[in-house]
Amino acid sequence: MSEINLAYLAGLFDGEGSIFIYRRNYYKKRHHKKNFYLSPQITISNNNNYVLLVIKKWIGFGNIFSYKKVGMDHLTYRWSISGIRRCLKFTKLLYGKCIIKNKQLKFMEEFCESRINRPYVLDKIKHPRMHSGFHMMPHRPPYNDREFEIANEIKKCNLQYSNKSSKESIEMNL
Repeated sequence: MSEINLAYLAGLFDGEGSIFIYRRNYYKKRHHKKNFYLSPQITISNNNNYVLLVIKKWIGFGNIFSYKKVGMDHLTYRWSISGIRRCLKFTKLLYGKCIIKNKQLKFMEEFCESRINRPYVLDKIKHPRMHSGFHMMPHRPPYNDREFEIANEIKKCNLQYSNKSSKESIEMNL
Protein backbone atom coordinates (compact mmCIF):
# COMPACT_ATOMS: atom_id res chain seq x y z
CA MET A 1 0.00 0.00 0.00
CA SER A 2 1.36 3.42 -0.90
CA GLU A 3 2.18 5.99 1.77
CA ILE A 4 -0.61 8.27 0.50
CA ASN A 5 -3.17 5.46 0.77
CA LEU A 6 -1.85 4.54 4.21
CA ALA A 7 -2.15 8.16 5.37
CA TYR A 8 -5.71 8.34 4.00
CA LEU A 9 -6.61 5.09 5.78
CA ALA A 10 -5.10 6.35 9.06
CA GLY A 11 -7.11 9.58 8.85
CA LEU A 12 -10.30 7.76 7.96
CA PHE A 13 -9.77 5.28 10.79
CA ASP A 14 -9.04 8.07 13.29
CA GLY A 15 -12.31 9.78 12.40
CA GLU A 16 -14.68 6.92 11.56
CA GLY A 17 -13.07 3.82 13.05
CA SER A 18 -13.64 1.82 16.21
CA ILE A 19 -11.70 -0.81 18.16
CA PHE A 20 -13.45 -3.22 20.51
CA ILE A 21 -12.84 -6.43 22.37
CA TYR A 22 -16.26 -8.01 22.84
CA ARG A 23 -17.04 -10.58 25.49
CA ARG A 24 -19.11 -13.20 23.68
CA ASN A 25 -21.06 -15.68 25.78
CA TYR A 26 -21.97 -19.14 24.55
CA TYR A 27 -23.41 -22.33 25.90
CA LYS A 28 -22.14 -25.83 25.09
CA LYS A 29 -25.16 -28.12 25.11
CA ARG A 30 -23.08 -31.28 25.05
CA HIS A 31 -21.16 -30.26 28.17
CA HIS A 32 -23.98 -28.26 29.82
CA LYS A 33 -21.52 -25.48 30.37
CA LYS A 34 -21.67 -21.70 29.96
CA ASN A 35 -18.51 -20.07 28.72
CA PHE A 36 -17.21 -16.95 26.96
CA TYR A 37 -14.46 -15.74 24.71
CA LEU A 38 -13.00 -12.31 23.98
CA SER A 39 -13.42 -11.31 20.35
CA PRO A 40 -11.29 -8.47 18.92
CA GLN A 41 -13.03 -6.35 16.30
CA ILE A 42 -12.08 -3.30 14.24
CA THR A 43 -14.60 -1.33 12.17
CA ILE A 44 -14.83 1.73 9.95
CA SER A 45 -18.26 3.27 9.29
CA ASN A 46 -19.13 5.59 6.43
CA ASN A 47 -22.12 6.70 4.36
CA ASN A 48 -20.17 6.03 1.16
CA ASN A 49 -19.98 2.34 0.29
CA TYR A 50 -17.36 2.97 -2.40
CA VAL A 51 -14.84 4.28 0.15
CA LEU A 52 -15.18 1.09 2.18
CA LEU A 53 -14.89 -1.09 -0.93
CA VAL A 54 -11.58 0.65 -1.72
CA ILE A 55 -10.39 0.11 1.88
CA LYS A 56 -11.30 -3.58 1.65
CA LYS A 57 -9.34 -3.84 -1.60
CA TRP A 58 -6.29 -2.12 -0.06
CA ILE A 59 -6.33 -4.26 3.09
CA GLY A 60 -7.30 -7.48 1.32
CA PHE A 61 -9.86 -8.69 3.85
CA GLY A 62 -12.89 -7.65 5.89
CA ASN A 63 -16.64 -7.59 5.40
CA ILE A 64 -18.94 -4.70 4.53
CA PHE A 65 -22.40 -4.49 6.06
CA SER A 66 -25.16 -1.96 5.51
CA TYR A 67 -27.67 -0.80 8.07
CA LYS A 68 -30.13 2.01 8.55
CA LYS A 69 -29.86 4.18 11.63
CA VAL A 70 -33.08 5.02 13.42
CA GLY A 71 -34.46 8.33 12.19
CA MET A 72 -32.14 8.47 9.15
CA ASP A 73 -33.22 8.21 5.52
CA HIS A 74 -29.97 6.78 4.13
CA LEU A 75 -27.95 3.63 4.62
CA THR A 76 -24.73 3.57 6.61
CA TYR A 77 -22.00 1.09 5.73
CA ARG A 78 -19.51 -0.63 8.01
CA TRP A 79 -16.27 -2.36 7.05
CA SER A 80 -15.46 -4.85 9.77
CA ILE A 81 -12.72 -7.30 10.69
CA SER A 82 -12.57 -9.68 13.59
CA GLY A 83 -10.20 -12.36 14.70
CA ILE A 84 -6.80 -12.21 16.31
CA ARG A 85 -4.61 -12.50 13.22
CA ARG A 86 -6.56 -10.05 11.04
CA CYS A 87 -6.78 -7.46 13.83
CA LEU A 88 -3.04 -7.84 14.50
CA LYS A 89 -2.23 -7.30 10.83
CA PHE A 90 -4.38 -4.14 10.75
CA THR A 91 -2.91 -2.71 13.97
CA LYS A 92 0.65 -3.26 12.74
CA LEU A 93 -0.26 -1.46 9.53
CA LEU A 94 -1.64 1.67 11.24
CA TYR A 95 0.15 1.92 14.60
CA GLY A 96 2.18 5.12 14.71
CA LYS A 97 0.27 6.70 11.83
CA CYS A 98 -2.95 7.61 13.67
CA ILE A 99 -3.34 10.58 15.98
CA ILE A 100 -6.40 9.78 18.06
CA LYS A 101 -6.61 5.98 18.08
CA ASN A 102 -2.92 5.12 18.43
CA LYS A 103 -3.31 4.09 22.08
CA GLN A 104 -6.15 1.67 21.26
CA LEU A 105 -4.13 0.25 18.35
CA LYS A 106 -1.21 -0.44 20.70
CA PHE A 107 -3.48 -2.17 23.23
CA MET A 108 -5.09 -4.27 20.47
CA GLU A 109 -1.66 -5.26 19.15
CA GLU A 110 -0.58 -6.34 22.64
CA PHE A 111 -3.79 -8.37 23.14
CA CYS A 112 -3.49 -10.15 19.79
CA GLU A 113 0.21 -10.92 20.20
CA SER A 114 -0.43 -12.26 23.70
CA ARG A 115 -3.09 -14.66 22.38
CA ILE A 116 -1.03 -15.78 19.38
CA ASN A 117 2.20 -16.31 21.31
CA ARG A 118 0.67 -18.56 23.97
CA PRO A 119 0.70 -22.24 22.99
CA TYR A 120 -2.45 -24.24 22.47
CA VAL A 121 -3.64 -26.47 25.31
CA LEU A 122 -4.78 -30.05 24.71
CA ASP A 123 -7.85 -31.19 26.62
CA LYS A 124 -9.20 -34.69 26.80
CA ILE A 125 -12.76 -34.43 25.49
CA LYS A 126 -15.38 -37.17 25.63
CA HIS A 127 -16.36 -38.18 22.12
CA PRO A 128 -19.15 -40.74 21.54
CA ARG A 129 -17.88 -41.94 18.14
CA MET A 130 -14.28 -42.55 19.18
CA HIS A 131 -13.34 -46.13 20.12
CA SER A 132 -11.60 -44.99 23.29
CA GLY A 133 -14.43 -42.58 24.02
CA PHE A 134 -12.04 -39.58 24.20
CA HIS A 135 -9.95 -37.46 21.89
CA MET A 136 -7.52 -34.60 22.41
CA MET A 137 -8.97 -31.20 21.52
CA PRO A 138 -6.57 -28.26 21.01
CA HIS A 139 -7.71 -24.81 22.11
CA ARG A 140 -6.23 -21.52 23.19
CA PRO A 141 -5.31 -21.24 26.88
CA PRO A 142 -7.51 -19.36 29.35
CA TYR A 143 -7.22 -15.57 29.35
CA ASN A 144 -4.66 -14.11 31.70
CA ASP A 145 -5.12 -11.01 33.87
CA ARG A 146 -3.24 -8.77 31.45
CA GLU A 147 -5.56 -9.69 28.57
CA PHE A 148 -8.58 -8.72 30.68
CA GLU A 149 -6.81 -5.46 31.62
CA ILE A 150 -6.18 -4.67 27.95
CA ALA A 151 -9.85 -5.23 27.08
CA ASN A 152 -10.82 -2.82 29.88
CA GLU A 153 -8.21 -0.25 28.80
CA ILE A 154 -9.58 -0.24 25.25
CA LYS A 155 -13.08 0.23 26.66
CA LYS A 156 -11.85 3.15 28.82
CA CYS A 157 -10.14 4.79 25.83
CA ASN A 158 -13.30 4.48 23.75
CA LEU A 159 -15.41 6.04 26.51
CA GLN A 160 -12.83 8.78 27.09
CA TYR A 161 -12.74 9.81 23.44
CA SER A 162 -16.49 9.56 22.91
CA ASN A 163 -17.06 12.10 25.71
CA LYS A 164 -14.62 14.67 24.31
CA SER A 165 -14.69 16.90 21.29
CA SER A 166 -12.32 16.11 18.41
CA LYS A 167 -10.10 19.06 19.36
CA GLU A 168 -9.76 17.84 22.96
CA SER A 169 -9.02 14.29 21.77
CA ILE A 170 -6.24 15.50 19.46
CA GLU A 171 -4.73 17.71 22.16
CA MET A 172 -4.69 14.75 24.58
CA ASN A 173 -2.62 12.73 22.12
CA LEU A 174 -0.06 15.38 21.14
